[in-house]
Formats: sequence, structure tokens, C-alpha cells
Amino acid sequence: AHLSSGVLALNERSELRTFNEATVNILGVSLESYVGFTPEKIIEKQPNLSSFFQTIADSIQQENPQKSTQKEEVQVQIELATAHGKKIITLRGTRLPDGGYVAVFDDATAMVQAQRDAAWGEVARRLAHEIKNPLTPIQLSAERMAHKLHNKLEEADAEILQRSTETIVNQVDALKKMVNEFSEYARSPTPHLESLDLNALIREIVSFYDVPKINVKLALTNTACLIKGDSTMLRQVLHNLMQNAQDALASTLMPMIQITSSVDDGMLILTVQDNGGGFPDEMMLHVFEPYMTTKPHGTGLGLAIVKKIIEEHKGNIKIENVLSNEANGSGAIITISIPLLLN
Repeated sequence: AHLSSGVLALNERSELRTFNEATVNILGVSLESYVGFTPEKIIEKQPNLSSFFQTIADSIQQENPQKSTQKEEVQVQIELATAHGKKIITLRGTRLPDGGYVAVFDDATAMVQAQRDAAWGEVARRLAHEIKNPLTPIQLSAERMAHKLHNKLEEADAEILQRSTETIVNQVDALKKMVNEFSEYARSPTPHLESLDLNALIREIVSFYDVPKINVKLALTNTACLIKGDSTMLRQVLHNLMQNAQDALASTLMPMIQITSSVDDGMLILTVQDNGGGFPDEMMLHVFEPYMTTKPHGTGLGLAIVKKIIEEHKGNIKIENVLSNEANGSGAIITISIPLLLN
């Protein structure tokens, strides 16, 4: 009754026969109304589960019923796109002696994510180390060269030298910023948790983004929003989300950012919504992975760091694209849930 693995069985006609409670918890969908459906028919009703049920359908077709006594088992890893990012499922399937089929599967997201975080962290540490070492001598050499030669060149050549030196220094600064993001992602410091009012923090950060070209709307709850959090880390989260929203609005005619907070069942719910067109569909599955970005010069670490910080605060984050409407247009909405500090 308390089996953590999902189990579902199909009959000899490949129709869903039964499933357990863990199946619903892992897939996020009740299959009660789909009993008697083949995997193909379930996909028509639940296209977000297509990779899961297509894998089962393919496995059934590949297996030879004449060899059912050998109980050949298929093991695969499946990726499902959800509003909370990518869910990774490990599935094992085998044909039954009566011609039916049984699939046993587990949510391996946390385990696989931990392995990937460790690997990405090591990559970030090495990149930061290898890139950071030569940056200072490059910058100093360029500045020294400009200082030594400036008065020895004709005016036109001196201007070329000045522009070239400024380009080198600016690019070094950009690399330093990237290295700092690499280091920050790899380091992942332990949060210093204390009681804080998230609404006050939101007002503080939003004040920095009060620019005439963008309509910033605040709709914060009047309910006390005390949480146990690290103010420095949460400032970073809010800055990142506001900067992302601002960047997404670069080519929007009537740019808008809306920030809301509410309280629901012991959780503080924060949303940041813009009308900047949203995320590309092909990116939604990997939006929280390191080095995924739509910006020409971005490192793609921003949302990966944000997700780590929110999870360290025992919270959840999800990203969704919102459909176009006459008032606001299409865009993206990021929803963060953090436990309230209860008396």
C-alpha cells in the first residue's frame, strides 16, 4: 500500500488494467478515467505524458510474446516536462505470461539532479580557476602598454590604441563577471537563515528597477510574510528574476512586470510575470539547467543558482509561459513557494 515505486499493468490487448497510488503521485495525473485505454489513446488525452506512454508502447511492440517465459526486462530513463522543470523517471517493464505487460517506475529526479549538480560544480570550479588566473595580467599589460605608448604615437594611432585598450579591459571585466558566476554556482555556501519579511525585501529590490520605460506593478498581500531565510541569497534571487524580466522586455512595445505575493496553506507564494514573449518551447525542459540561456552573452547560470537557493530554503520554483491577451500580451510567469515562519 505504501510502495514508493509506481506500478501499472496492461492486459494482453495493451489496455491499461490497473495502477497504484504511487503512479498518480509520480505522474501527477489520475489514470482512473483511462482504464481500458491503450498507451496511444492515453497520449491523445495527456500529451504531456507522451514520452512515458510511448516508451511503454514501443517496449510492448518490440517484445516477442513467444519469448514471454524468459521475462526479458526493459530498463530506460525518461524525461518529462513539468512546470517545475524536468522530471526524470526510471522505468522497468516486462511482459507477463498471460500476454499482459507490467511497468515499474521511480522518480529519479533528485538523485540524477544531485549527480549533475556535482558534475556541473566541478566544471564550474575548473573553468573559474583556469580563466581567472590570466585575467589580471592581461588587463595590467594592456593598461601598461597604453600608458607607455600613448605619448609616443601620433594622435590617430593613439586613439586606436586607446580604443583597443578599452576593449581589452571591458572584455576582461565581462570575463571576471562570468568567472564570479561560475565560482558562485560551484561554491554554494550554506544559507544563514533568520526571520525576515519577504514583502519588505521585495519592495527594496523592486525600487532599483523603477524605470520610466517599464510599467512595474506590485500586488503584495497585507498578511504578515515572515519567513526563515538568508536575506543576501534572496536578494540575489529577486535581482536575478527582475533582471531576467527586464531583459526579456527589450523589444516589447508596452513592457510590464507584475510582482505579487500571497499566502496559501502555510506557504508564501511569490510570482514575477512579464509580457516579454516567454521562453522558447524547446528550452522549457532544461530551463533550470546550468548554461541554458536565451541571451547572446549570458552564462546560463542565473536560474540554476536561483533554483538552488530556493530549494535550500525548503521551497519550490516553477516557470510557465502565459498566453497572449489584449491587456498584457504573452510572456513568462515564475512562481516561488517558501514556507512561512509560523509562531
